[in-house]
Amino acid sequence: MIQEVRLQFCTLRLIAPDVVEVIVDEGVELSETQIKEAHAAFDRLSDGRRCGALISKIHSYTYSFPAQRLLYRQPKVRALAYHAPDASRRTALASLLDVAKSEIRFPIKIFEQRDEALLWLRQQLDASGAQSQRT
Repeated sequence: MIQEVRLQFCTLRLIAPDVVEVIVDEGVELSETQIKEAHAAFDRLSDGRRCGALISKIHSYTYSFPAQRLLYRQPKVRALAYHAPDASRRTALASLLDVAKSEIRFPIKIFEQRDEALLWLRQQLDASGAQSQRT
């Protein structure tokens, strides 16, 4: 099983059997093509299963408008947690989520602390797993 994928603009890591972490490089402006490439890498890492995503926004980067429209259209994501240790990054993410709210089809939340983000993500995955087993 693949554990890590390095793209020209980011790194994706399988940090648990059902959690992929994404770290985008400093100063990147993500394009629509790059988002598609990251989604494909996510699929390879998750081996096609629906997983949680931890986006570690520890670097400063931006998105083109077409990229913003694709961000939350990854059908393999069951829940997404942003780890944003910097207040200005959390504010920017909150604005992005507000703009994209009609596109979001899974639980999503922003955290200052990585361990809190992982805990919440685990709770979401456990709850959605239990829910899908009941149906």
